[in-house]
Amino acid sequence: MKAGTYILEAESVFYTFEPVTATIDSETETLPELIADRVQVCGQIDVGKTEMSKYTGQKRIIMIKSKHDYAEQKMQADDTGVFCTEVKIGEYTVTPLANLDDSAFELHLTPKSSDIKVEGPVDNLKFVQIKVVISGMVEYLDGAEENEATVALERAGEKARNVKAVKGKFEFSEVLPGSYKVSVVKNEYCWEKTVINVEIKAEGAKDVKFVQSGYALQYTSEKDVDVMITGEKSPVHFRAGDHFYCLKNKGEYEIKPVSYTHLRAHETSLHLVCRLLLEKKKKKKK
Repeated sequence: MKAGTYILEAESVFYTFEPVTATIDSETETLPELIADRVQVCGQIDVGKTEMSKYTGQKRIIMIKSKHDYAEQKMQADDTGVFCTEVKIGEYTVTPLANLDDSAFELHLTPKSSDIKVEGPVDNLKFVQIKVVISGMVEYLDGAEENEATVALERAGEKARNVKAVKGKFEFSEVLPGSYKVSVVKNEYCWEKTVINVEIKAEGAKDVKFVQSGYALQYTSEKDVDVMITGEKSPVHFRAGDHFYCLKNKGEYEIKPVSYTHLRAHETSLHLVCRLLLEKKKKKKK
């Protein structure tokens, strides 16, 4: 190497080195050290393919803050949620900043921030979309948990999910925070509520409860009619069409039309079905 002044540079995928000026002459035995000035820090924001497809295209901004001098710098994630930057050796707090998509699609990341100690390259930072559990129970009047009602979970614009309430309990996992309708489906029963609206936050919901209030007497009527049912103190109005009336207990009931000629009814193993034969009483001609 000829005598003279040189600028020494080094390149690395994970480190950045400041150039060093070195004077070389006949007495120079070693070159000055190149010390890494900055180290690469990388990570990813993972909200899942389905949720990522909802984004308006607004890129996520991540802030990294030094614990030493509280200096802040921001970096932008790419379309896949991957982000990288370079920092000096030290301790930092990395925080994804909220954007409009978070509010619109109710996205919640965990952890909210991550503390890191940078002594070498960091490539394992990850912030993921919170997914929670919605669970609850179904209470039957006869305590028969083997009845296994179907419970549905529905969110606007998304396909409903259905599960069976096994032994009176049900659970939906991998649920995103947001507004949902939870409904119970077992047509031969009546319920205090068939639909419950729930607002799911980061902690999920574990107390959704459906309570059976009676047994459904299903009927078909060609016209409106008033009937007397065993145990009822006053006439019950049956509307025209296919409907049901709630009874407190299982059993056989005598149903007598008040304004029409006759009625036939029978009981199945699961629910009562009645068919009104609606014929007006013919007035005798004077």
